[in-house]
Amino acid sequence: MIPPQAYRSVSSFSEGLARIEVPDPNRPDRSLYGFIDRTGEVAIAPRFTWAEPFADGLASVGYYPPEDATSVQWTYIDRSGQPQLDIPKEQFGSSFSEGLAVRGIESRDPITGASIRQHGFIDKTGQWVIEPQASFVTASSFRSGFAPVGQGSDRGLINRQGRLVTPPVFSDIQDISNGYAYVNYGGVRVNYTTYYNNDVPNYDSVMRGGRWGYVKLPSSYSPDSPYSEAFPGPEPSPDPLVQPFLVVNNGAPLPPLTSSEVTRLNNEASANIQSWLALAGVGASAPPTEFTEALQSWQQQQQATNPVTAPFLGLWQGEPPASGYPHYLGVIPANEANQVCLVEYQQGQQIAFEIFPATFVLSKATIAQGNLRSPRLRSVQSVSTRYPFENGSGGTTKVLSLLQATDNNRVRSFSLTDPSGLYDSFSPRMRRELTQSLSALGCTPENIRDRT
Repeated sequence: MIPPQAYRSVSSFSEGLARIEVPDPNRPDRSLYGFIDRTGEVAIAPRFTWAEPFADGLASVGYYPPEDATSVQWTYIDRSGQPQLDIPKEQFGSSFSEGLAVRGIESRDPITGASIRQHGFIDKTGQWVIEPQASFVTASSFRSGFAPVGQGSDRGLINRQGRLVTPPVFSDIQDISNGYAYVNYGGVRVNYTTYYNNDVPNYDSVMRGGRWGYVKLPSSYSPDSPYSEAFPGPEPSPDPLVQPFLVVNNGAPLPPLTSSEVTRLNNEASANIQSWLALAGVGASAPPTEFTEALQSWQQQQQATNPVTAPFLGLWQGEPPASGYPHYLGVIPANEANQVCLVEYQQGQQIAFEIFPATFVLSKATIAQGNLRSPRLRSVQSVSTRYPFENGSGGTTKVLSLLQATDNNRVRSFSLTDPSGLYDSFSPRMRRELTQSLSALGCTPENIRDRT
């Protein structure tokens, strides 16, 4: 047994050494980190501003170099405390795992001064194995051949080649393990293996929309279709992305909405859509030319005799992204009857694709309340809102409220307009990406053809 010492904290042992935290004698408000062995003796004196646990014989540590007491320098040390692999300034590193370590690069936006972070993965020689990418704002260590990466709450898994093998749509991803427990929609803790009555090797626990679930990790890959082969299972799944998807409310339908909930959500929808149209530049105050033209195109399409064949594209309502640019949401008729494709899209970045059965009536901009494939979504009756535009014309927009249930059984609305002409304002690249992705999912490609 190691006798108690005056340490601020002690980590668990890793490769025979445990990290210790002590007060900095020159700055009591700061800490210094070192390592002790299993006898309690100090193996590496506390002199680092931060230290990661040892892994693969190395530990990532930070310190203030004598020539610059304001910027932390990172390096990797061996078990004797000697530097083995220096990291360039403005970069930082985590512990090695499975021969690779996360290395981050931090810079500043030249205009706003905001911090910009990108992550990649290095080997023990310090060489990049997976180059830093702007989409890797966060990254975690490899486990069983996969590593979580992403931006904020949009996280996915990559393989050792840096290839995404799940879509970046999850709020959180935890380590791969058998028999993990998760909290379902009703707050009841269940064991995954027991609940499904089968084994779950190579499943990863993920969180999406405030709920935990599991994705099956790929056993094989297709270079042409990263997601189609990523989730093999014993039976075909109607959801091409996740097998199985998140379990909500023990698989039972969500409770029906009360009239007061519908009223409140429709009021929110009306307010939200006005603020988001303003963000997008479509509103009473001098909209940009491209959105004005797109809006006029949409108004003409609304008068078409057969609007059902056109895609429903709107603005995803929720927390505004950091860029200030809205998410688009599309509902596209699928090739099979009584199915539609739900598409989340942001300029230059695919967010998610799902297919679910529903009654799709574009002319009324509604999806019938019922068995939406995505367990986080419900729909309510659309509400009509009239908007004045700069050119003096007015339009009545149907607003579809999509609801997201949170852990405590409350809901908040995501509101949509149905200006399908906004598709014309997408760049040719965006249209091509949407067309290819939706076509691969069995959606109706002629409805979203490249119009360039």
